[in-house]
Amino acid sequence: MSIPIKLQLIKTKDTKKLLSYAVIGRAAENMVDQVLTITLVGVGGAIAAIWFLIRKLRERRKIWDEHQSIEKTGNGDGKQDAVDKAN
Repeated sequence: MSIPIKLQLIKTKDTKKLLSYAVIGRAAENMVDQVLTITLVGVGGAIAAIWFLIRKLRERRKIWDEHQSIEKTGNGDGKQDAVDKAN
């Protein structure tokens, strides 16, 4: 029992099509995975950078506030700043 030549050609073409679709589909999946990975790394990096920036600004503001309170109260030996003398 032999398969006619026309059916063999159709079967071969379908197999090639299926194989090419499988290869193209796999490549597309890998591209999507790669893009998703790069996107998530980028978003994570941006969130981390913003978080560290906020922490630094809060620390800097805390140090600035402590510095301002020391200037207002003087250095502890009774001397006052020129701004305090004017008031």
